[in-house]
Amino acid sequence: MNRMLGVVLAFGLGWAANAQAASPPSPVPGIDPALGRIGIDVTVTDASGHAVTGLTAKDFTLLDNGQPAKLVSFENGGTPADAPLSIVLVIDGADVTRDNLAQAQQAVERYLLRGGGRLAFATTVYRVTSEGLFSTAASSDGNALAEQLGRHGRLRAVWRPPIVIGSPSLHPDHIDVSPAEGAQRTVLRDAGMPIAMKALGAITIEQRRSPGRKLLFWIGPGWHVDNSHARGYFQTIVEFSTRLREARVEVSVAVPWQPPGETAPWVPTRDSFDSERLSMLDPAMLKEMLPGVKTEQDEKWGNLALQVLALHSGGELLTGENDFGRGAKEIAALIDTHIDQARHCYRLTFDPPPTGLVDEYRDLKVKVDRPDLVTHTTAGYYNEPVFYDDLAPYFKRVTVAEIEQTLKRGGADRELAAELSGLEATEGVSRARLAMWLNRTRGQRTREALTVLADRSAFLEPPQDDLDPKPAPDEAARKAMLEKAADYLVSEIPRLPNFYATRITTQYGEPVPQEGQTWKVAQPDRRLHLERTTRARVFFEDHKEVVDHEAVKAEDGPIKEKLTTSGTFGPILLLAMKRSSEPGSTIQWSHWEKGAAGPVAVFRFNVAPDLNGFEVGFCCLALDDRMVPYERDASFRGEVAIDPPTGHILRLMVQAKLEPRLPLQGSGIVVEYGPVSMGGVTYLCPVKSISMSRQRRLWEIGEWGMTFRLYGPFKEILNDIRFANYHLFRSESHILPDYIPVQEKP
Repeated sequence: MNRMLGVVLAFGLGWAANAQAASPPSPVPGIDPALGRIGIDVTVTDASGHAVTGLTAKDFTLLDNGQPAKLVSFENGGTPADAPLSIVLVIDGADVTRDNLAQAQQAVERYLLRGGGRLAFATTVYRVTSEGLFSTAASSDGNALAEQLGRHGRLRAVWRPPIVIGSPSLHPDHIDVSPAEGAQRTVLRDAGMPIAMKALGAITIEQRRSPGRKLLFWIGPGWHVDNSHARGYFQTIVEFSTRLREARVEVSVAVPWQPPGETAPWVPTRDSFDSERLSMLDPAMLKEMLPGVKTEQDEKWGNLALQVLALHSGGELLTGENDFGRGAKEIAALIDTHIDQARHCYRLTFDPPPTGLVDEYRDLKVKVDRPDLVTHTTAGYYNEPVFYDDLAPYFKRVTVAEIEQTLKRGGADRELAAELSGLEATEGVSRARLAMWLNRTRGQRTREALTVLADRSAFLEPPQDDLDPKPAPDEAARKAMLEKAADYLVSEIPRLPNFYATRITTQYGEPVPQEGQTWKVAQPDRRLHLERTTRARVFFEDHKEVVDHEAVKAEDGPIKEKLTTSGTFGPILLLAMKRSSEPGSTIQWSHWEKGAAGPVAVFRFNVAPDLNGFEVGFCCLALDDRMVPYERDASFRGEVAIDPPTGHILRLMVQAKLEPRLPLQGSGIVVEYGPVSMGGVTYLCPVKSISMSRQRRLWEIGEWGMTFRLYGPFKEILNDIRFANYHLFRSESHILPDYIPVQEKP
């Protein structure tokens, strides 16, 4: 693809892409639209506990709340190079004796040193104590990892207790917008949860940043939970379930010592619970006793036990029934056995059903078409409205005629603007009609609301009154008009002189989330409001478009996010006409429209899926460690309005064809061209442009002493762009007729 032909529509934080010098693709992958919104890892074992390989998608049935769910993707086991299996070992020393801590470390070291210290998978070791959470680097050298553990001071501090900023809470303390990043930020309250519980959350967030599956082995009892502390932790349960699934972490638990004073199996009661003793129970019994927590009213005393979280993540308790503890040697062997069983897994993705409920728990079961096989996977997930763009009607849909009736009724500026901002046109509002409305309107708020209403309709069909009743042209006439348009592009566009113009950009966007709002649902107020107006000088020199960014002036102050466009001075026209004429693409007659100088011919085009050139994007991907713009070179569709006698292109509309499940839901641009006089010559140049983008909000969460990012609800941003003050850009020189030397004075 010739990048010189591209047009860029980008949304970001100071990131302005350029059609003439496109940035190379980011090495960081974005969201893959071929994968479902929810993904789970499934291990299948036979009656002997051995992993079963070679199954296909047809062998699996996924039940979501008891109903069969359609698989979006299926990956047949193994550990691909781009998503490897890794091992996480956690030494639990937060609330145990020194001897117990030594036993846990001995169990981990024995595992690391097996086979001469050559580990089959990259391994990370965490140590949690009352002093905080510490970690080694990931390595497959067991000897080096064991050596690091022997010298505690060489471990990396993930966090220490004074900086732990809290556990999830239903109502966040505050939400603000980070000026440096433009992401909504939620800091959640500290509910006084045990250090070991916070450690598991922090480890999960760290592992969430790496691809692939992780088998986490917690060596120790976990934390104490009783009925008095279990209430009010519903959001904590939701967070653990969600983040473990996102991070692809499967938790298994082993206790390398026998609880003191125990001589017989212990059965918990509703008012007495101890996670150290719970490790003795049979996993099947635990799953039956503690199903998924659907609401706050379903909270039970054991829901937050480490062993319960482990079982719901698809993991195991590495002890047998009525077994009080295992020695270091036995635990190392159990870890090896579990890795052998889990190293081959199947990856299933699916789309959850749309929901209007926040934190809707849905039970998951995976069945294989063989009764002798057993599946191991996460027990359920929490569905959220934000998994989809909220399609619930917000704006009142009206025709152009109904908008005009509203304007005739009139009213005070504030009230009329509020009414108009709650409307959505079902027909396209032409530039001429908008100009007529604005000429009749005095109030500034009403004028802004009308502009937004008209601009948002720019991609729609015009009303019947704007159509010319002239009969549709025959095939020969259509071909002749398209040929004239092609001749115009080939002959006239290259002859455009070097010039510059003033670009006035008015940006509209949705309100910033307020305190108490969550990332899980759409904004309660989705009306677009004026964010700022900027003026910049745009140069068109040697057929390249350059914006003088140093000369950009903001009239209403800076904003943290902006929508930028490039390529409107010719490249977008060449791109659209070239791509629409290539094999696999179509360009078809649409309709006649009433024009100032006579009927205007409108054609629709649809570019072949394998052809692209429309570069779209926004800032940024939900990565915790850096800000990476999302970029996509998309195919597109649109329409072109042609003046039949001359072949001049008067209007061009382009919309990106985007797959579902992307963080970018919509992206498009409309450019209108009109006569402009420069140096006594009239040229056809852009006079107005409308660009829109609808993409995920970037939301920043603080919990468990960690900060991470995720995608919030979709938001819309709209640019109304006008071009004015066209001038030729050239240098002038004057030649003097003669050179007369000046005599020096005596």
